[in-house]
Amino acid sequence: MVCKFLRTACVLTAVSLFLFPLKSDADMVANGWDYSVTSAGSIPLTDSQDSSSAIDNTVASLPIGTNSLRFIADGNQSSVSTHELKAMAQLIANISVSDGTSFSVDARAYSESTITDSVEVTNFPGTVTGGELIFAWALDGNSSISASVPSGMTGLGVTLNNLASTVQLTSSVSMTPIADETIDVPSAPFSLAAGSSFSDSFSATTGTTIIPVPFGWTAGEFNVDFTLVSEVHLNATNNGASGLSADLLADYYNTATLIGVIIKDQNGNVLPDAVLTGTNFTYNTITAVPEPSAFWFGALVVLGGAVWQRLRKSRSHQ
Repeated sequence: MVCKFLRTACVLTAVSLFLFPLKSDADMVANGWDYSVTSAGSIPLTDSQDSSSAIDNTVASLPIGTNSLRFIADGNQSSVSTHELKAMAQLIANISVSDGTSFSVDARAYSESTITDSVEVTNFPGTVTGGELIFAWALDGNSSISASVPSGMTGLGVTLNNLASTVQLTSSVSMTPIADETIDVPSAPFSLAAGSSFSDSFSATTGTTIIPVPFGWTAGEFNVDFTLVSEVHLNATNNGASGLSADLLADYYNTATLIGVIIKDQNGNVLPDAVLTGTNFTYNTITAVPEPSAFWFGALVVLGGAVWQRLRKSRSHQ
């Protein structure tokens, strides 16, 4: 298993968050899949789909043997009083070629769930000139990957260029990705011999991650957003085996939940009387992060910074 963690401290330059444009929408969902399949002597086949609604689609008209690719993706957001992000993605592949015909498959399913709000900090001392909001999130969910190659021609198998399940919790107004966990094959390209299999899994149970959002007190209302991403990716090439079966899952539909927000001044001191109000959501102000029952990704990630930077992150699917 290769676990990739990004827990980078935020070091930001002095530009207030009110420079960010405010978004009018409270939330967004993007579910989708894409694939490309090629086989010797056949025309390559590609397709993709994006939707704000849940997706459950099986593709069986691929240019190779007896086969199917099933894509499942779903995401959702919270009520006004409870900040919740839900995202799950699954890809199930079953490919069989009786004569060991060469083929390659590159397929992906993903779900992104985003909440956006315009917020303002009030009821703070006049001597305070800036600070940061510490958003504490808890996550429950699991990731798993598995692949197997049927018994057949001796010494031949399937090369797994990528077999991965990823979960991310990000914000465009903070260092991103704040949290990033990927499980995949030990070393790509990974050769899976005929008659062999590979599997791995990861579970986050009430793990806690911290997202710091620096700001200036004179900003008035400014924008914050959070995105939960679940994604699975299969990229494989046949080397004469009789097929491939794979099941990849990133299930974080139940769920990422905002525990509360800590408000600090420019010196890192907690301001217990300060209040955070939002246009689309209500916020629970806390003075300390609750002790998690199990640390997400093995540790409580505390990220911080003393000054500010205008930072906008864009994410594109590969």
